[in-house]
Amino acid sequence: MPQELEKEERKSNPKTPVIFAAILTACSVLGVAIYSFFALAGDLPLNWVVFFSLLGLLVFFNIILFILYYRRRRIFSIRTQAFMILWFGLTVWYWLFAPIYDFFTLNLNSLQLRWLAYDYFWEVPVLGGVYILLCFLVFWPIGAYADGKAKSVNPDSLYRQTLRYPVFIAVAGFLFSIIGYVFGSFQFANEAMMPRMEQIKNTLNGVMISVLIATLYYLIFDNFLGGIRAKIEDDFSLTNLKSRKFYVKFIGVIASVTLSSLALFGVLVLQSYQNLVQEDIYARMQAKIELYSPELLFIQSDEEIQGLLDQMIVDNGKVFVVENLAKLKEFDGDTQEAILTKSAGEHRDLNETIKAVVFWQEPYLDKKIVAVTYMDDYYGRAGHFVSNFSIMGALFVFLLAIGVIIFLVNIITRPVRMLAEGVSKASKDPDHYKIHLGTADEFEDLSHAFLNFVKETQKSRKDIVSLNLSLGTKVKQQTRELSQKVNELMESKAKDEALISSIGDGMIAIDVSGNIIVANESAALMLRQDFNKMAGARFTETVPWVDGNGDSIYGNKKGTFARLFLKQKVTSGMADNYYFVRTDGEKFPVAVTATPVVVDKKAVGAVVIFRDITHEKDIDQAKSEFVSLASHQLRTPLSTISWYTEMLLDEDAGKLNDNQKSYLHEVYEGNRRMIDLVNALLNVSRIELGTFAVDPEQMSIVDISKSVLAEIKPDITAKNMNIVEKYDPKVPVINADPKLIRIIFQNLLTNAVKYTPAKGTITVEIKMDKPVPTAIKEDIFITVADNGYGIPKNQQDKIFTKLFRADNIKPKVTSGTGLGLYIVKSIIEQANGKVSFESEENKGTTFKIVMPTSGMEKKLGAKGLE
Repeated sequence: MPQELEKEERKSNPKTPVIFAAILTACSVLGVAIYSFFALAGDLPLNWVVFFSLLGLLVFFNIILFILYYRRRRIFSIRTQAFMILWFGLTVWYWLFAPIYDFFTLNLNSLQLRWLAYDYFWEVPVLGGVYILLCFLVFWPIGAYADGKAKSVNPDSLYRQTLRYPVFIAVAGFLFSIIGYVFGSFQFANEAMMPRMEQIKNTLNGVMISVLIATLYYLIFDNFLGGIRAKIEDDFSLTNLKSRKFYVKFIGVIASVTLSSLALFGVLVLQSYQNLVQEDIYARMQAKIELYSPELLFIQSDEEIQGLLDQMIVDNGKVFVVENLAKLKEFDGDTQEAILTKSAGEHRDLNETIKAVVFWQEPYLDKKIVAVTYMDDYYGRAGHFVSNFSIMGALFVFLLAIGVIIFLVNIITRPVRMLAEGVSKASKDPDHYKIHLGTADEFEDLSHAFLNFVKETQKSRKDIVSLNLSLGTKVKQQTRELSQKVNELMESKAKDEALISSIGDGMIAIDVSGNIIVANESAALMLRQDFNKMAGARFTETVPWVDGNGDSIYGNKKGTFARLFLKQKVTSGMADNYYFVRTDGEKFPVAVTATPVVVDKKAVGAVVIFRDITHEKDIDQAKSEFVSLASHQLRTPLSTISWYTEMLLDEDAGKLNDNQKSYLHEVYEGNRRMIDLVNALLNVSRIELGTFAVDPEQMSIVDISKSVLAEIKPDITAKNMNIVEKYDPKVPVINADPKLIRIIFQNLLTNAVKYTPAKGTITVEIKMDKPVPTAIKEDIFITVADNGYGIPKNQQDKIFTKLFRADNIKPKVTSGTGLGLYIVKSIIEQANGKVSFESEENKGTTFKIVMPTSGMEKKLGAKGLE
């Protein structure tokens, strides 16, 4: 698997769920083991239902672990994968197959069932853990190589280990399983008084199940190690490798499966025979009881009673009256409890020998009578039958199966050997050798395909030789042409480098990863970088790009730099207030033009052109200071003109005629416009110089809106306009500068009135809403909409610049400074708000402002805006 794909799979399929499931599985194993320990001591109940419930719990957690692991197996090491195969093998065989098979083939009482649970829940994890640890240690060198952790490797030895390991793990699994079953049978015999026949069945089950799991492990690990063997061959180019005979492996696997299957089937047959014999004994016992029991009414002496009871005996059993508990000591606890608690019944006793027991309450004697038949003689007859017939038959079947298998293997391997020999000879002389297997099947088709392949290969070799001769001349000719092209390219490259070096502005070309491809000397001088080290460096590290606050623009996913790789051209000037940072930490203002390079509709890089605008910035600041100074000096004479004009209009200096009043009114209006212009220029100057003060206080935006509408009501009435006001009652009182908020509404509302024809409609809406659906807090949304002249689409990007007025309104409304919206935008951004607009020519304009409820922060300055 490629390294990148493996890393991606590790991210999408982490190990945590598997580890968590493994911990839960280990806890379930420990919990079940503790339960079985207390059940063995008699402190907790245990029957077949509880036993299989505990097994079901273990199997459930292991299934969850297997599913989670299997989906993520590629992210685990080879050694971990080997460990998981060993663990799941034990789980399937000893917590699923073996217990179910024991349920169908073994006769157990409650004590023996407790010991069986103890074996499965204690001995299997302990012996299985030792077995897995041993196998894991032997596998360690192979796994270390496969995981790339081996320091030194002997490839021949390692390859032989991969061949031997499946055999080792099968033999070790067989031996450990046998040890467990032998130890378990010893416990059953000495602690649980299990009958000998059941011990034989249990041991036979264990041996055959051990053969099966050994075979299963062999097949799984042989297949599992196939990929590692192929890796060893590829890594070390091994030849003359040791191989195994297919028929040996095939015969061994089939023989072990056949033998174990026959033996396990024989145990099932024996269990069926036991059940059949027992049912026959019960039937004969009941028949004798029904025949002789009524006669007990007429018998008085104990000798006569015992004589009648002896006639009820079936085969080698006995019948007796239960006079005290000592009479029942030969039975196991389950049988004793049944006899003492039930009035009548049938029971299979499993204390040392298997006994068929029938008991009933005799009304004539008012005592309980027990009839027992010992079943050992029946097993002797069965053993004689098996020894004289079944074993010979099974052996005959087994040997016949082996013979058939050997015959089939020879049929399969013979054409393969012939095919291998034929291909070897045909590769040397394909034109005069043919492979004839005579099988008339897929092997024959494969031989023909191999021969055709060899012939085509030989033909291709001849064609290649002839082509090589003809290509030699072409290669020489193309080499000369290529050399000429290279010289032309070198000349073109030299011209391009000279052209780039001659550019006075800084130029940097970057690829899609953000690495610098090429830069000119002007860029290196402005940034004070080593020109020879710029190529290949990261653009974001070589060219620190910050805004006026000193914050990097690279972190904004929707910002200036990010738009380049969305195939958007980026242009910035003095108004954007961007800076580059030199190597010594000095900042200098820049004007930047960055153009994406697009190939097949994909951005593959960008070209960044920039220049130092420190001089332009200084001139612009001097201009702002001059405007501020000139505006301050103009305000005094303009105020004087305004005062005296008002006095003359009020006829304080004498009565005026109509012409005089008209002239003075024109002077007054012109002077007022001049004062508005001077105030606007002063506001712009204070904004650009950053000298204006912000003095926030608790105030209502809704009240400010209503107040401004009241101020401009005469203009609204003069144009007979319709005003629609929508105020959300949830809009809170915020901490803001009322003068600045008033300036916002004055500019937006006076513009709406000024640039909307008579009888038009202006809508003012203030409401609370979320800036985005996922936001937690709500902000204040201010909307001022009109159905006036609108703004031409080709001029909308200039709407917030200084001294801009749209072309379509200049003929209609001659007055206006072109500074109002610039001031509005500056105030809103100072308050961490946002302003936007939508407009369509001759249909109207809508301005939208988003103000945070946190309001404005106090800012010291020479004076506030006016």
